[in-house]
Amino acid sequence: ALVKDTAEAQEKFKTCLVKIEEKTQKTASDAKAKEEMARHEEAVRKATEEVQQIWINAGPVFTEFYKKNADMGRVWQQLEDIARLLTESIDKCPTAMGYFYRALLFKEILNLADAERDLTEARKLNPDYDTAYVMRGMVSFELYVEKIIVNTEYLSSEEKQALREILEQKVSRDFSKIRAENNIPE
Repeated sequence: ALVKDTAEAQEKFKTCLVKIEEKTQKTASDAKAKEEMARHEEAVRKATEEVQQIWINAGPVFTEFYKKNADMGRVWQQLEDIARLLTESIDKCPTAMGYFYRALLFKEILNLADAERDLTEARKLNPDYDTAYVMRGMVSFELYVEKIIVNTEYLSSEEKQALREILEQKVSRDFSKIRAENNIPE
């Protein structure tokens, strides 16, 4: 015979209600997490588009940079404006591409330490960003040239060799992380 109101039946009913409530809360939490992820992905998409547009608009400034009779005061101001726009975009929503483009700008104006820092940030945000590994290796090499060849007259040959080895290892680590299947052009 079926007995409805036993203590055991009431306990099972309560357990069922608790499980239903837990499942409802988990479903709501999962939905909220998906919604938050979608908002984040949209913000990253918009920020990526923004930095791409900034970079496209920067193109003429770079060509002006190398012209013989360029107004360099104006060019430097434009480069500072581009850096400011990229920084504002990164501050709103950090993206690997934002850091990458700002690193390219820093490299162009020979601010190699900041370029290296931004390329590191780009790689943190997107470990598969092989072009950032290539650029960081190139920037590290330029830092190597700057430190070893230009600024080391006061170092002993052993100190120069030690510094050379450290920088070569750093460059090698970056280049070794490049995935062969990406076919980066030579």
